[in-house]
Amino acid sequence: MERNPRSARPNPTRPSTARRAARLALMNAGLFVGALLLVWLGSVVLHRPTGTEPRVGAPAGMVRGAAPGPLASGDYRVLLSDANWIPQSQVPADAALSFRARPDALVDYLVLGVTVANTGPGPLALTYLGTGQDVRLLLTSSDPEPFARDPLSPGEAAQVAGRPGLANGPLAAGERRSGVLVYAVERTRRAFALWAVPAYAPGQTPDQGPQTPAVELRFRP
Repeated sequence: MERNPRSARPNPTRPSTARRAARLALMNAGLFVGALLLVWLGSVVLHRPTGTEPRVGAPAGMVRGAAPGPLASGDYRVLLSDANWIPQSQVPADAALSFRARPDALVDYLVLGVTVANTGPGPLALTYLGTGQDVRLLLTSSDPEPFARDPLSPGEAAQVAGRPGLANGPLAAGERRSGVLVYAVERTRRAFALWAVPAYAPGQTPDQGPQTPAVELRFRP
């Protein structure tokens, strides 16, 4: 029986098995990259850190300047020596941190090296955490909404940064105190500044409260 010569010829229009496998691999790789891009775009578009509510008002007569400073207001002299990021992934999962220190997976830690000096003849208020708070040491930014956040406790700051946190409490006459302030914040924020502002009584507005300390140190991490 004579064989059909046509059946023995290769079909030029039919891709080889290797070519089909390569095409399928490229298609899968393209779909994977596209999915990653969609996830990234979604995180950028959908996650927009909001401003602080209620907004923190700047006191009248605030002294403004750029880091490292120092800036002086009344008997306060504030120096911002360094600012750097520590990723949340670098902090041990079993570290004794409060929920405020780890509100979600999107925040990292902005670590500020700060020195506050009392240039006056008597004690100076520097209780920035807990009961009896008389000063707020706020991290502020625009994103573009106004935003302000209080620091972690000195103990938490030491765990995150591996350096002593800024001690919480009054400064003696002539005392100079250094330490780190640590803030849990999204890296997508910008136009950072450290504010040292009075803690106002309930119902007070900035222009009704004390006028010192009132310092704004602008910086870039």
